[in-house]
Formats: sequence, structure tokens, C-alpha cells
Amino acid sequence: MANTLILNFLFLLTGIIFQVGLAILFNEIYRKKTLKKVMQTGIFLPYFISWVVVGVIAYNLFNYSNGVLNSIIIFLGGEAIDWYAKPKLWIFILVLFSVWKSTGYGMILYSATLTSVDSSLYEAARIDGANRVQQIRYISIPMLKPLILTMFLLNCGKIMNSDFGMFFSLIGNNAQLYSTADVLDTFIYRTMRTIGDIGMSSAASFFQSVCSFILLVVMNTVVRKMDNESSLF
Repeated sequence: MANTLILNFLFLLTGIIFQVGLAILFNEIYRKKTLKKVMQTGIFLPYFISWVVVGVIAYNLFNYSNGVLNSIIIFLGGEAIDWYAKPKLWIFILVLFSVWKSTGYGMILYSATLTSVDSSLYEAARIDGANRVQQIRYISIPMLKPLILTMFLLNCGKIMNSDFGMFFSLIGNNAQLYSTADVLDTFIYRTMRTIGDIGMSSAASFFQSVCSFILLVVMNTVVRKMDNESSLF
């Protein structure tokens, strides 16, 4: 359970930071439209790649014998690293892959919100002497705040539910990584598939749903106190 909460919180936090950051960045690149579209497309493409394909890419990167990273390390005079035997490293690796694959989708949502902002607001701010940073702080971010809170709430509702495809494709049945990368979804799958304990897997799944509901209600209450219009109910 701890792994599930920690990893999903990191996915949520880093996801929002990168998605909002890139949306604001591309909103500022308004003169070079061709460059903007090419970069947005490049960032959005990983969203359509299957986790199975990502798992193959990861294996070719981190394989001990002939992985790309170890080949580079050996070429530079270092010693090969057994990536699949170092569980602590996989916290960062999983976050990296999550950000790489999901940032594009969220970025498009935030970019769509920014494009709907009245350009006269930025023009008035420039006339009043506001620089780019001040425009972002006092116009762009406040305009994005309702969507950020809504996305935050929706993701809090599934913070106990991990992306099974991601974990199974990247981690598989590698018990050496279970200490930091074993989440409730893979535990439920392993309990039913390997042990055959349907009762345990059903109880774990029900517990997962109850915790998700409680977290959603709690976070919605917090958001309602911050901004009543941004709450879900």
C-alpha cells in the first residue's frame, strides 16, 4: 500500500508540474508556430505507445549484459550496473517513464485552456509594465487553477489504482524490485494468478476501492474550502 501511495503521488505531482510547465512554455512561443507544433507533437506521441513497447525499450536500456546504458558506462571506463537488482533506482525510473508517457496528454488540456484566455489581458499587462514572469504568475496560472484542481481531484480518486500495464511491463515478476515497485494492482494479480486466492484478491480490490473513495471525498473537501467552484461536489 505504501508503494502505491508514494509512487502515485510522485506520478501526480511530477505530472502536473511538467504538464503545466510545458503548456505555459508553448503558450509563450507564439511567434514560432511551426516549431511549437513540431515540439508539441513530439511530446504528445509517447501517449500512444503501448506499455508493452515501453517495456521492451526499458529492457534494452537497462539490460545488464548488453543494455544501452551499461554499454555507454563501460565505454566510458565504468562498471556495468545491475539495474534490475537496485529497487531504489526504480522509483526514479518509473517516475521518468510516467512523465515521458503522460505529459503530452495533460499538456494539451492545459494548452487548450490557455488558448482560450483573452489576449487583451496580456496586452493590458504589458502596457502596465508586467514582464513575462509576472504575466505567467498573475494571468496564466490563475486561469489554469480551476483545471489544475479538477485534474488533481480526479487523479486523487484513483491514487490507490496504479497503471497495471506500466508496472507489469516494466517490472514483471522481478521479486528483487518488489520492495519499492510492488503496488496493489500487481499484488492482486499475483495473489489470484499465482496463489489462486480469490478471496484475498477480492478483499484487496474492495479495500482499494474504499480507500480511493475516502481519499476523493477528503481531497474534495479540502479543495472546496480553497475554491468552492473547483470542487467536484
